[in-house]
Formats: sequence, C-alpha cells, structure tokens
Amino acid sequence: MRLRADKKPETSEAGRSASASTVRGQVGLPLSRRVSGLAMILGLLPGMTALFVSTGRALSLASMLLLYLLAVVLVAVVGGAALGVTGAVVANLLANWFLTPPYHTLVVDQRDAVISLIVFGLVALLVSVTVEMAARQRVTSERHRVELHVLSRLAAEPMSEATLPAILAEIRAAFGLTTTAVADDGEVVASVGLPSSGPPSVREPLAGTAELWAWGPPMFGADLHLLRAMCAAAARAYEGETLVERAEQAERLESVDQARAALLAAVGHDLRTPIATTKAAVSGLTTARSSLTVQEHSELLATIEASTSRLDDLVSNLLDISRLQAGVLSVQMQPVALDAAVARAVLHAESAKIDVAVPDDLPLAWCDPVLLDRVLANLLDNGVRHAGTSAAVEISAGCREASRLWLCVADHGQGVPVERWPTLFSALQPSADSQPSGRLGLGLAIVRGFVDAMGGTVTPSETPGGGLTMTLSLAVVR
Repeated sequence: MRLRADKKPETSEAGRSASASTVRGQVGLPLSRRVSGLAMILGLLPGMTALFVSTGRALSLASMLLLYLLAVVLVAVVGGAALGVTGAVVANLLANWFLTPPYHTLVVDQRDAVISLIVFGLVALLVSVTVEMAARQRVTSERHRVELHVLSRLAAEPMSEATLPAILAEIRAAFGLTTTAVADDGEVVASVGLPSSGPPSVREPLAGTAELWAWGPPMFGADLHLLRAMCAAAARAYEGETLVERAEQAERLESVDQARAALLAAVGHDLRTPIATTKAAVSGLTTARSSLTVQEHSELLATIEASTSRLDDLVSNLLDISRLQAGVLSVQMQPVALDAAVARAVLHAESAKIDVAVPDDLPLAWCDPVLLDRVLANLLDNGVRHAGTSAAVEISAGCREASRLWLCVADHGQGVPVERWPTLFSALQPSADSQPSGRLGLGLAIVRGFVDAMGGTVTPSETPGGGLTMTLSLAVVR
C-alpha cells in the first residue's frame, strides 16, 4: 500500500504544533540561563565581597552571610541547583577568606563564626536544591499539561480529520525532528519533513508490520513515553487510511468485475447477430446454390460481407477498449490535415448520404492521425446508424479563436434525451438509440478515450430540427 506522502496537513496543524513545540527538552534549563547563573557567580559574589571589604566590614558576619544567601538563591533560580551549590561554596569561601578573622586564611578562630559559616553553607545548599526541585516540578507540570492537551485532542479527533501526515507533522514539531515517517514492512508509505538518509534514530511499532521512523535527536525517558503515546494516534490514522484504501480497492475491483460481466454479456449479444446472419447466408449459398437467382446470390454475398465487416468493427472496438482500460494506448502526436482525415473516413463509410463541409484551408490539427481516423470512423458509424433512411449525416469543421479546431458530426435521427447525455460515452451503455436496442455503445466510449488521450474534447448537443450532434475539439499546431 502506498499512501499519499505529499498530502498537506490540516490548516490548524500549525496552531496545534505550537502548543506541542515546547514539549521536548524542558526538563533541563536552557543554556542561556546557565550562562547567566555562572556570570552571577563570577560577577555578583566577588562584587559583593569587594563592597563589604571596601566599607570596612561594617555589617556583622551574620548580616553579610544573609546577603550572600540571597545572592545564592538568585543564582539557583536563574542557573539551577548545580550552579546554586557552586555559588554557595564560592560565597562560603569568600566570606571565610575576606570577612572572617583571621582574614586571608581559611582558619576560623571563633566558634560563632564557624557555626555561621556551616549553617550558611547548609542553608544555601538546601535552598538551591529546593529551588531546583520547585522549578523542575513547575516544568514537569507544564509538560504534563501540554502532553494531556496533545493526547486528549488526538484521541478525540475524528478519524476523518486525524490524517496521518498531520499527526506526523505534529510529532516532528513536538520533538524537533528533521523527518518523521511511517514504514510498512520496511517501505516508507508516508513521510513529513526533509529528505533523510541513513538509519532512523527512532523506531517505534505502530500496527502489524508498520513502524514510526524518525530522524533527529534520540529520545529518552519522558520524551520517549510521550512519543509512544502519540504513536497510538498515528497507528489509528494509519489503520483508518489503510481500511479506506482497501475499501476503495475492493469497490474498484467489484466495479471492474461488474463491468467485465456486463461487457461480456453485451459483446456476446453483439457477436451472435452477425455470426448468425453470416451462418444463415453461407447455409443458403451451400444448400440452395443451384436454385438461387443471380440477384439472390449477390444479396447473400452482400449479407456475408456486411456481417463480417460488422464483426471486424466489433473486434477492433474491443481491442481499442482493452487498450484504453489497460492504460497501454500509444499516442503519436503530429500535425494532421483535418480535411484529409475526414475524406478518408467518408471513403470507408457504409453510407453515401454524407454531406461534408470542411474547408481545405484550416490550420493543421495537433493529434494522432491513427487515433483520429478511429474517432471519425466511430462518429460516422454512429451518425449513419441513427440518421434514418433518408436523412444525410452532416460533417462540418472550423477554427475557433485561432487555437482550437472544431468538427461536428450531425445526424437527423430521433436524437437522444438530454438526461442520457452524461452516459453516452460509457462502454456499458446501449448504443445511442432513442430506445435501447441492446447493442453495446463501444464506439462512443472509444471516441471519448481516444480524444482525451489527444488532449481534445467531445461533447453531444441537439441537432437543429432533431437528431444528435457530436462536436470534436482539437488543438491547433502552434
């Protein structure tokens, strides 16, 4: 199965991804905040120490340690627990070296100062850890909120809206991946993102042999847990698209089977008539040859010739239909003179009642001459069969806006009701009689297929005074 990998996500996907784009990497602090915390350790703490020393240590050691504690708390809030602990150690050393007698040594000769420094270090450590835990808890709560929002929306989204490309795009945006794809049995069936080479960094099972492949940073812990939860939505969308495609394929196969059955039944009907006529004529020639007059003998031979011609036309149409349905029609486009093509078609037509009004100075048509001959032959055959016993078939042509050629084949028969026009070109429709005759209208189905292959159009209309007109439109050679 091959899904449409280039399908665009739903229009709201950008807004959805915005809510999920902050999921990845929120457990740790950004690098900019860690740099700011380090700058505070290197700048704020020495600056405070210099200020205390320049004022002659006017404040008590306890007051100065409280101010250091405030600075350490700020460092922990900005840079995290590790930098907070580092700041506490640096502040403790600075206070001991510059602010605790004897100065410029790490020796402390007063018990109160020892206790103050120890308590300061422990409190600073506890405060740093507490601040870090609070920050992590806040980030985790926010992460869980975003995860809950994403997962609840994906779970509640209707199957028709939860398209696989949209979910892949959301996973890609949520985790900062370069490419996300679904592979079934090792073959990528849908992908979103930049072209990627090499093995994927993440492979998660979806359903059956299907897997989610992702290229980008590897995932661990909470990221991997969320990804697996989102994979459930991707699996649901993939199974839905698979079921829809299988249903469409089954429907197509059923329609093909029905078409084949109807085609065989109709072809069988069309074949019986000329075969039975030929067999009867041949039997007449063989059994009553001596008693036949010259006129009767000629009539039987003409009947055989007409029946075999009908069989030849039917076989040709069947071959043409099979080529169209198999998609193996070969089209050789080249400049073609329309008046010459019409002359060939009229020359091989069964009826002499054909009025031609095709100017010989028309621009050349851009088409396949072989296919055009088949189109004109089928249009003339259709017109002659429905023109009536006395009315002529009219062929006219002209040029429209110097870019399109038109050719009309009009008969003055009983015509076709307007409501039947949309089905005239179906191979499973009876021929275009006002009353269905049981004959299969392969000719017009071939006309439509060949004209479409040449980039033209064919449309039915009502002939003034009654009857049916087929108008063929072809491109002019530029």
